[in-house]
Amino acid sequence: MLQPINIAEARSNFSELLGQAFYGGKKFLIKKMGKPYVVLVGVEDYLRLEKAREYFFDQIEKQRRKAKDIPLAQVEKDISRAVSLVRKRK
Repeated sequence: MLQPINIAEARSNFSELLGQAFYGGKKFLIKKMGKPYVVLVGVEDYLRLEKAREYFFDQIEKQRRKAKDIPLAQVEKDISRAVSLVRKRK
């Protein structure tokens, strides 16, 4: 879970935040003027997120190749239907 912190506090405690992110696995949402600005995470968390992102896009590419003969309009219709079904379940 992201721990919100304002940018002034982050600036004042930057070294401590780096240690907490690296050693403690904490994640910080740094806000500027009350709005989300950046996220501070440790390298391990970042690498895990990046690996998941790569996997996600690899899967999209595999599905795209499988469906290369299906018209884009049909793909969009199928996606909209699937999204609607998921939203109804929630």
